[in-house]
Order: sequence, then C-alpha cells, then structure tokens
Amino acid sequence: MLTNDLRKSIIKDLKDKKLSIKEISEKYGVHRNTVGNINSELSNSQYDNSIYCKTTRTSKINKEYQKAIKNFCLENLNCYVYKDNLVEWAKKLCETLNIDFLDLVNYSPDKIVLYPPHTDRRLLLATIRRIRNYTYISKNYLDTYQKFQQTNYCGYKNISYESFYLCAKKYWIDIDFNGLNLGEIIDNTAKK
Repeated sequence: MLTNDLRKSIIKDLKDKKLSIKEISEKYGVHRNTVGNINSELSNSQYDNSIYCKTTRTSKINKEYQKAIKNFCLENLNCYVYKDNLVEWAKKLCETLNIDFLDLVNYSPDKIVLYPPHTDRRLLLATIRRIRNYTYISKNYLDTYQKFQQTNYCGYKNISYESFYLCAKKYWIDIDFNGLNLGEIIDNTAKK
C-alpha cells in the first residue's frame, strides 16, 4: 500500500530527476505504473492549463499557449505545410534538409490516393519517405520542446510536454491524406 511518506519519497526522487521511473519503482518496491502515475500528477500540477490525458483535446489548452506553440513551430521546425500545393511543401522540406528533390523521381509508391488529386504521388511520397528519416515526430519533438523551454518563448516555458505535443503535431508533417496521417501512409505503402 502506498503510504503518504512513501509517496513523498517518490515525489522527491521524481523532482530530483536523478533516477528513472523504473529505478524509483525498484528502489521503493512499487509498480512502475504507480510511479508513472505520480509523475503525471506531479507534472500536471506544475503546469497551468496543461492537464493531459489520452482524451485531452487541443481545444482544452489555453488559446494563448496554442498560438505561441504554433508560432514557435513555424519558426523552428522548418516543416511548413503548403495545404494547397503539397509538392511545394515537399520541396521546401528538401531544401531545408539539403536533399535533392529531383533525385527522388525513381521511387514509385503506388496505390495511394493523395489530395489534391493532381499531386505527383511519386515525387511527394518519395520525398516524404526520405525526409521521415530526418524529421519524423519521435526523433525531434523532445528536442524541440526543450528548445521551447530554454528560450522561454513568449514567457511560456512552463507548458507541459504533453500540451506542447498536442498543439505542435498539427504543424508537423502529420498531414491528413484522405483520413490517413503521414505515418500511416508510409507504413501502409511499405507493407504492400
């Protein structure tokens, strides 16, 4: 059973950030999910308007926070979304990442319907596949969040990572193609 004293000790270790959740759970003989839950509660209590759970929607996050995150992403992620011209968007990413867009014409991903329909799917999907290795979400979100905190962007350095992720992912490369997000398109294509 989790006593108040044990809970306080776990919180102290979590705040010190010297031990991982797994190490803390082993130290006190409690399940790591218990430590993880305490860590979540701790994080949520420290960040105003940033309470997160799996069902949290972006609309529940402070509008000023959303605006700050959007502007930061557009300035720092170099992943601008050209909704009306996806090839231009892909070219911009290639330019940012120093990848030759014209070298990608030999790729031929098929069976993918893109919006708008006139978009050259070979060029676009090939570009996406290449740039995913450099900029996909799992690699850069934490770094970007840490940069957001370090610069104290608009004075909002205390926004939680979860809230940052929920807002920032809209300005990343998770574009919706006929209901599929970018990762699903790439993964589905790879399986065919």
